[in-house]
Amino acid sequence: MGSDYNLAFEQAQSLIGLRPESAFVHTLAASVAEEQGKFDGAERYYQEALRLEPNAANLKIYYAQFLSKRQPDKAVEILQKMWQLDRLKVYVALLTFNILSERGEYKRCSTLLSEALKVSPNNAYLWVDLGGCQFNLDQVNDAVVSLTKAVELLPERGPFRGQLAHLLEKCDRLDEAEKHFRKLLEIEPDNPVVHLWLAQFLAKHRPAAKEEALKEAKIALGLPTRGGLSRQVIEKFISSLQSESRQEPPK
Repeated sequence: MGSDYNLAFEQAQSLIGLRPESAFVHTLAASVAEEQGKFDGAERYYQEALRLEPNAANLKIYYAQFLSKRQPDKAVEILQKMWQLDRLKVYVALLTFNILSERGEYKRCSTLLSEALKVSPNNAYLWVDLGGCQFNLDQVNDAVVSLTKAVELLPERGPFRGQLAHLLEKCDRLDEAEKHFRKLLEIEPDNPVVHLWLAQFLAKHRPAAKEEALKEAKIALGLPTRGGLSRQVIEKFISSLQSESRQEPPK
């Protein structure tokens, strides 16, 4: 992969030689430099692109995204100046959320996301981020509504449904949570994480379904690891289930 980026970087530099007044070419070079970890070089290319096209809104979005992990205050400052552009409000809100949520500024994020939803009410990503803000602000019922809306908009998007299922479980809305865990399994039948989630839910909340929980956990163990889930975690869960079963009095 590194050689691919080196080639792309060389090509970008060649393009700059051919079109030195093209902000797009400098932006391309900045992106490639960033992927290579050449952040000082990326900064120089972005600055040159902005010199060439100081009013290019999309370019400012890319630059703010580049700055978000390195100079977050500067990134937020750039994004705030672009807030009045309705066509970019979604991108501004989502990127600002990524920065501010890491600082715990959920109230401010919630306001931005709500305003962006007035422009783009069917954007599932805005609804998911809003739900995350609401949950962290202890507005749990509102969070359920927001995540439910996101799932309705993108029903096949597994992570959204997973978040909703876990939130419903925390709210003791167990029948609804189970429905979403099972639907998620239909969507991602080869995902061991989803099998383990259902197994954990059943083991905790459905005492009569421990055999099914064990079956789901064993399926998870037989699938290729995914999402940071290790075999050791699954094996430990299976062992605990089997231990509980041995300790139960005979029926």
